[in-house]
Amino acid sequence: MPQAIEIPKFIEATDDLFVYGQAGGVAQQGATTMAMIQEFMRNNSDVLKCFVQILWQPQKKYALNQIVWSPGMPQNMQAIVTTAGTTGANEPTWNTVVGGSTTDGSVTYKMVEIAPSALPADGGTADTAANANKLGGQLPSYYATAANLALKANIANPTFTGVPKAPTATAGTKNTQIATTAFVANAIAAISSQGKIVAYNLAQNGYVKWDIGLILQWGNFVWPVSQYYADVKCPIAFNSCLCAVCTDVLYEKTDGNASIGYTYASWNILASTTTTIRYIVNSAPVAADSFAWFGVFR
Repeated sequence: MPQAIEIPKFIEATDDLFVYGQAGGVAQQGATTMAMIQEFMRNNSDVLKCFVQILWQPQKKYALNQIVWSPGMPQNMQAIVTTAGTTGANEPTWNTVVGGSTTDGSVTYKMVEIAPSALPADGGTADTAANANKLGGQLPSYYATAANLALKANIANPTFTGVPKAPTATAGTKNTQIATTAFVANAIAAISSQGKIVAYNLAQNGYVKWDIGLILQWGNFVWPVSQYYADVKCPIAFNSCLCAVCTDVLYEKTDGNASIGYTYASWNILASTTTTIRYIVNSAPVAADSFAWFGVFR
């Protein structure tokens, strides 16, 4: 950064500084004192120093980044100290190229513009390659040209092209912030992660299990002859059975009649375990028969 210059408050030469000690042999009230004169002169010297501080001077020490100017420099140019040191006895020949280097005793300067050159019209080049540095180091891309401005989007109702990007909001954000594709994908993934099938077996005795804990199981079972109940072993264990149903069971009448009758099996919730479900019938079948069953578990 250029060296800062502290500018003192200017003391104006008012009438208070020109009151003589005596007038006609009579002492003057509020006469100007030597201390007032010294303060005034010191202030004027300090103020003048601020004006000449930037001026090039022979055999003067300059600090790094200090700004130096001389009437001998090219128009609209000044120098920034890049190597601190002491200037020579004579003013150097200043480099005329913006960004160029000038050596002066043990001091090295970089030449920069005091004010930027006029902006080119219709998107022209800001400056030639030789004059690339502007305002102490800015490149031509620093300058807004008509063509560059035309590429910028309006604040109100902008229409973007290419692949515009925006910060991804945190999950659960509910405001007017832009929702990026990443935010939408994360939200969908959070929803679809529930209710997914995590395990299954589509055999005759099979099951389907969801990540939310729901289990659907089914199978085929041969009812024991003369038994009023049947314990069906499920394909996988479960915590509890929500409901279970089965088809009717075929059996033969016990009086020897050749006709065939049917009875219905129902689920016995109290006798079921975490691996089996029990079905019961009103009449024990006298002939073995298979039946299909299924249940809903969790």
